[in-house]
Amino acid sequence: MLGAVNGRENFDKIHPIVVDESRLVCTFPASRSLSVAKDFPFGSIVMDHMPTAEQRHEEKLDRIGLEKLAPEEAKDLLAALLQREDRLRLHPRIQAVFGSIGESEQEMSRFTTALQAHVASEFNVDEVVGVELIRSATTLFPDTAKLAHYVRHNRCFQGDLRVGDRAPDVELLTLAAERSTLWTEIDKRRAGVGHQLKACVVLGASFT
Repeated sequence: MLGAVNGRENFDKIHPIVVDESRLVCTFPASRSLSVAKDFPFGSIVMDHMPTAEQRHEEKLDRIGLEKLAPEEAKDLLAALLQREDRLRLHPRIQAVFGSIGESEQEMSRFTTALQAHVASEFNVDEVVGVELIRSATTLFPDTAKLAHYVRHNRCFQGDLRVGDRAPDVELLTLAAERSTLWTEIDKRRAGVGHQLKACVVLGASFT
């Protein structure tokens, strides 16, 4: 995931890693673990533009090590990670897996996380740190983030609906799994039961 936002905070961008007074600061939990599917043999894929020995850190780069990097060093590392992930993601065997996953958002997220964790390991970067650095790309170094496949082909955009606007009459599913529309449900509750208005709660969410 790149460019994550928090709907509870007016869609402010989430910054797992930030630049604070010219130094990197990790805001994700130090003990965080990844939920990934590691049954795919990423290491068996040999292709052009493999990471070089010079690009691998001599000692595994952990959270503390990342925070000690100068922002420009972190930017260069991120660029290398994103370029490697992009090339690996487009490999026919990887694309075949994405194709088999189809519309399963949870499986796609787990596989993508596993892919990013493998890329981090190729550079001798702690998997959690590497994945969080990749996920921080758009908020940390926006220009560098353009190297990412997901960013270049992102079809999401900020909508024009604002607080106080009349909501469009979109299709809904009720809790009983019956098809309806927003204004149909609102009108039902406006009519009330026993002359008492009932609240209409609409839950909308997206998971990538």
